[in-house]
Formats: sequence, C-alpha cells, structure tokens
Amino acid sequence: MYEGVKQIAREEESSLTEVIRRAVGDLLRSHPEVGRRPAQWSPPVMRDPGRILAPESEWRALANEGEVPSDLVSLRKRT
Repeated sequence: MYEGVKQIAREEESSLTEVIRRAVGDLLRSHPEVGRRPAQWSPPVMRDPGRILAPESEWRALANEGEVPSDLVSLRKRT
C-alpha cells in the first residue's frame, strides 16, 4: 500500500504528505458523522403507556394472535 501511495505522489509530482492529506480529507468527507457523535448513547425515555386494558389471563392469547407466515405454516405444531 505504501509503495502504491508513493507511486501516486511521483506521478502527480506531489509530496507523499500531500497525497496522504488529500486521502484523509476524502475519507472524512465520506464519513461526516465522525466527530459529531454524542459521547455516550442512551435509550430514549419511554412515555407512560397507560393502563393495560386486557386481563393478565388473556396476555398469552393476545401475544400469539395473528397470521402465521406461509413459510412457517409447516413448522406449526399440529394438535
């Protein structure tokens, strides 16, 4: 890699330092979020969802409600 960069510098009649500086500049332009990220990520604060309207005895049935994807129908437990 180093020899390739040196060759580019020779062909462009430029210094190795200048070629590296331009390459790093291009890299930073292609990654604009670098240096602008918050120091530490934290999850968003959840709003109060309110009262749970279904009785606890129905939670399992409600969680499993819905269509089974066609590619999983053959995997479904048969009773």
